[in-house]
Amino acid sequence: MDFKFFFDHSKDALFLIDRSGKINSSNLVSQKHHLTEGKDLFSLLVPSERDKVTEIVHNLIDKNSNETVLIELSCFPEMLSRSRWKITFIPELNQTAFCCEELSQYSPEDFLLHTGLMKIIFDNDPNLIAIINRVGQYLFANKAIYEFANIQTPHNIEVLNRMLEDKELWLPGSEETSEASELKISEIELTTDPAGNATWFENIKVPIKMTFGEEVTLIISKNVTNWKMSEKRLVDHQQALFHSNRLSYLGEMAGQIAHEINNPLTIILGNSQIMKKSIKGEVSEENEMLLKSIQKIEFMVERITKLIKMMRTLSKQNNILPQSKSKVFDLVSSVISTLNDKFNAYEIEISTNTNNLERTEILCYPTELSQVILNILLNSIDAIILSKRTEARKISVNLEQKKNEILIKITNNGDEISKDIADRVFEPFFTTKPVGHGTGLGLSISKRIIEQHQGNISFESSIEKTTFIITLPISD
Repeated sequence: MDFKFFFDHSKDALFLIDRSGKINSSNLVSQKHHLTEGKDLFSLLVPSERDKVTEIVHNLIDKNSNETVLIELSCFPEMLSRSRWKITFIPELNQTAFCCEELSQYSPEDFLLHTGLMKIIFDNDPNLIAIINRVGQYLFANKAIYEFANIQTPHNIEVLNRMLEDKELWLPGSEETSEASELKISEIELTTDPAGNATWFENIKVPIKMTFGEEVTLIISKNVTNWKMSEKRLVDHQQALFHSNRLSYLGEMAGQIAHEINNPLTIILGNSQIMKKSIKGEVSEENEMLLKSIQKIEFMVERITKLIKMMRTLSKQNNILPQSKSKVFDLVSSVISTLNDKFNAYEIEISTNTNNLERTEILCYPTELSQVILNILLNSIDAIILSKRTEARKISVNLEQKKNEILIKITNNGDEISKDIADRVFEPFFTTKPVGHGTGLGLSISKRIIEQHQGNISFESSIEKTTFIITLPISD
């Protein structure tokens, strides 16, 4: 059997190339797969494999031997199936023979991909573009994906798959690809990039059935972080505007209430004091009962006056007096000292941890900031005394520094704040305390004051403890 007969009738794809890579002859199987005479084999290979094949061919020619080299090559770019090739130099013909037993059928569209045109288009697209098989393995990834994964050149799909398998990397849109049967725009996914930054992606999944039967999924992931952040800022602005309008309404209402009620309250309080003076010195059971009733009247008048004052405070947006530099530790110590009798009365252990921040100063309104600390400490006391827990009662105040901010953490071991009401804690007039134990304005006022200081107030609550965290900028 001569070489030409074997060459023409082989079931394998066979073709011969010269040193430059030009195909000089090819059998029917090769021609069926568009590997025809006159084409440049090297230009049909993906860049990552072109250099490898060129080196093998030149080495075989230089050795002038009929040694056979086995190599796996992509029939298309790296995104599709791979085939095993035998490369042999034939000295008698001064040409290099290529033989492949598993050359896959591909269409002109696949051939276009093979020439690298689609790869160039994908690599110049800022979106993350990938092709994944049914088991979730990445067959192709564009330049944007490698940059997102922080993989340096040369880009290697095997390195990418290993990182995904080892959970060192997560890429958007890669889950449940095997179920994709039609064009699908998924929900926006939130993830973190390798640098730890929160990132949102919108994913488009396009199922593709290749002409040789393999099913793959094209995934295009668009970074929509800026849009999501703009949307969040808009929602925050709308909520702040709504809250501001509520406070403005409360201010107007408080002013009207104060105007309508203050005069009657003054008359009630004045008459109660006259009655108290008139019975003073006359000891009798009837007078004692009357005196107790007068004291109740005075207590309720004082409570109404205090409530109106708090409502008016809640609606204020600006201070007349300028801010001044104050040491946070001094403010905390001053408030704690005013409550020492209360701590002792309820057998509450109070502790402080300054973390060497005694001299740290902030620009603030000292009186208002002291009011915030007082409100939270009073709430902590109420949480403890209203709790049915039997362990030792404890409140701690810790100062911490985080970059250019100081944190005041006030912790108590009272009952947990339920998750059902967590979103309402800072709402005006919201309280879980029994009647007579609070107005529901303390935390609302505290939140307004802290925001006025360009700070933030939040809380963390568990079965063991509840911590309110005040964050304030440190003065330069």
